[in-house]
Amino acid sequence: VVTQPTGPTQPAVTQPTGPTQPAVTQPTGPSTPVITKPVQPVQPVEINSVGFSQQAYQTTENAGSVNIIVNRTGTFGEVRVELLSSDDSAIAGIDYQPVVQSLFWGSGDEIDIHIPVKIIDNSQIDGDKNLILSLGNADNAKLRLDTAILTIVDDEAKAQVVVQPDPIEPGSTEITEEPSGVVSPTPSVPINEIPQVNSPPIVHDCLKSGGLQFVCNAGNKVITFHEVAENAHLSKGILESHLSNKGLISNLTITPKGSVKGGKVSGYTQNEGLIEDIEFVGASLTGKNAEGEIVGTLGGKIILSSEIGGVVEDVWLAPNTHIVGREIRKLGSKTTRQRLGGIIRGDRSKPAILERVHIEAFSEVSNVIVEENVTYGEGVTFTDVEFRTPVVREVSLSGHIKGSRFKENYTQLESVTIRSESVISNVVIGEHVVFEDEVRLGENVSFSVHERYMETHHIEALPDLTGLAAIDKFGYGISTLAKLQGGTRLGGIKGSNGESYRRQKTFKGHEREKVEVFGNVLTDVRHVGQKADILVVAAYTPPGALSPTFYRLNQEGRPLIWEGAMSSLIPFRANVSLAPVMPVQIWNKPLDILGKVQVYLGYRLKGSGELVYSQAEVIEMVFTEE
Repeated sequence: VVTQPTGPTQPAVTQPTGPTQPAVTQPTGPSTPVITKPVQPVQPVEINSVGFSQQAYQTTENAGSVNIIVNRTGTFGEVRVELLSSDDSAIAGIDYQPVVQSLFWGSGDEIDIHIPVKIIDNSQIDGDKNLILSLGNADNAKLRLDTAILTIVDDEAKAQVVVQPDPIEPGSTEITEEPSGVVSPTPSVPINEIPQVNSPPIVHDCLKSGGLQFVCNAGNKVITFHEVAENAHLSKGILESHLSNKGLISNLTITPKGSVKGGKVSGYTQNEGLIEDIEFVGASLTGKNAEGEIVGTLGGKIILSSEIGGVVEDVWLAPNTHIVGREIRKLGSKTTRQRLGGIIRGDRSKPAILERVHIEAFSEVSNVIVEENVTYGEGVTFTDVEFRTPVVREVSLSGHIKGSRFKENYTQLESVTIRSESVISNVVIGEHVVFEDEVRLGENVSFSVHERYMETHHIEALPDLTGLAAIDKFGYGISTLAKLQGGTRLGGIKGSNGESYRRQKTFKGHEREKVEVFGNVLTDVRHVGQKADILVVAAYTPPGALSPTFYRLNQEGRPLIWEGAMSSLIPFRANVSLAPVMPVQIWNKPLDILGKVQVYLGYRLKGSGELVYSQAEVIEMVFTEE
C-alpha cells in the first residue's frame, strides 16, 4: 500500500508490513517513486562469561560458613554453570561440607551469586587447610576464572610472636597516601589490638620450566614444567608432555602427547593422553576429544575418591589397570558411591579390574573383571567380561562371558539378555534370561530350572556329556542350550549295588550280566513343553574290528542296523512332551558281548525337526572275558 503525499513537500511515508517489508519512498517532485529496502542493523552477539570473584578466599575454622561469590558479565539469554568443591588438604565431611550446586541466571540478569560453604570446627591444632572450588559445564557462557582456593585458617593456632615497631604517642595519627594522591589521616591502632590474619595463598605464574612448588592457574596455556610438588596445585592448563604429579591438578586438558602420573586429579579433566596411578577427587574425568572420539587412557592403579559424586567416563583402560573406589562414606543419611560411566574399554588379554565402584546406567563396559562389590544401573552392557560376583541382574551380556565359583555354585544370571553369538561359561542360568540367536554354552553352565526340577522329581544327576551338536531339518549346524547327561554302572533286577554312574566303564566276565545304562535330557529351555522324539544310537566295535557298526534302538529297546542317515533315525521314546529334564533308562539287562560299545543320546523336535545329540563325549563301555 502506498500513501500519497498531500503536497510537493510532503515527506516520504514508509508503510512496512513486517520486518523485511520494503519501504516505499514518495519524492517531492513528479518523478517515479523509488522502492528501497531498509538496511537491517546487525546485532552484535553478546558473549556471557562467568567466574569466581577472586582466585583465593579465606575464612577461619570457627566462622561457621563463608560466602563464595560467582559473578556474570553479559545479559544475553539464560546461563547455567555447575559449582563443586573438592579436597586438597581439607577433607569433605571433616573440615567442610561438600558443595555441589547448579547456578542459574535468567535472561538480563547480571548479578553476583553468593554460595555459602559450611565450615566444620574442631578443637585440634591441625593447621590451615585448603579446598578447591571449581566451575564447569557452563551453558551459554564462557568460563573466566573457573578455579579458586578456599583456605580454612586454624583458629586453635599457637600465638605468634609479633615484633613491636617504635611506639607511637597515644591519640596521634599516621599519614597514608591514597593511590589517587589524596592525603587522608588514618587513626593509629595499638599493635596489641591489630588482629593477626594469615594471608591467602599466593597465585604464581605456571609458565616456567622445572617444577611447580606453588598454587597456580595456567590460564589455558601450555604447561612447560614437568613436576608438581607435594603441596602444589596446578589448574587450567594444557599438557603436551609428561607430568609427574605429587600434588593436585585440576581442570586440565591433556593432549594425545601428554601424560600424568601420580597425585590427585580434580575438577573437570579432559584426557586425550595417558593418566596413571592417580587419585580422582573431582567432578568429571573424560577420555573423549572434541570430536566425541574416545582417545584417553587410564593405567596403573586408579583410586576414585570423589566426595561430590564425580564420574570417570569414556576411557580406555591399559593392560592390568586396577580401578578401586574408596570405601563408601555416609554424609548424614546420604551414601556416596564412586562412579564409572559411558564407554569403558579394557584390554582383552590383560583385562582391568573394577572394585567398589558403581557403573552408571546404559554404560558399555568391555574387557574387564567385575569384582563382587561392584554395582550398576539399568541398561548396562557388558562385553567380554569375567564376573567375580554371586549374581548378575538386569544387564545385557555379549562376547565371552565368564562367571566364578562361589562355594558350591557358579555366578547366577537373572533377568539378563544374552546377545547373539555370545559364549557363556561358569554360570547358572536363572529366571527371566533372554537368549538371542547362536548363543553357545561353555564349561560349567547349568540352568536353575533344571536343578529345581531334578530336585523336586528326585532325578539323579549323571556325568555331563559335553560337546553337544545341534542341526536344523536341513542339516545345518545351529546353537543349543540343551545339556545331556549319561552313564553306566553295574545293575541287576533288584537295582544297583550302590555304585555311581560313570561315563566310561569296563565290565569283566560275569559283570556283563548286570549292565545298566541311563541318561538325562536337560531340555533347551526354549523347547520345554514342545513335542519331541527321544533318540538313542549305539556303536559296537567287536574285538579286532577297525570301525564300529551303528545301531538304532527302537521303542522296545531292540538294536536295528543304522546306515547313518539322520532322516532314518527312529524314536526310542516317541512323541513325548518335553519336561525341563527327561530321565531316560536306556538299558537294564545283560549284555553278553565282547568289545566296545558307545551310546549316543539326543532328541528331535516334532515341529521344526531340530535335532540335538551327544557328539564329543558319549557313554562308553568295554566288555572283556576277565
